[in-house]
Amino acid sequence: MAKAHCNGGHRVRSEESCDDIKKGFSLSAGVFDQINPNLNCDNLFEGQWICTDGHA
Repeated sequence: MAKAHCNGGHRVRSEESCDDIKKGFSLSAGVFDQINPNLNCDNLFEGQWICTDGHA
């Protein structure tokens, strides 16, 4: 698997979900998963940094 490269990110806000972030940054599920390969959307927490611009 190719290593993900992140060029920009987003700090998770209270009550925000992965779906909110994908929608807000117009990211498809595939791209979002590629640039956040180790992210567990069930365990997001406020202040966590999520990649929103990058490539794998």
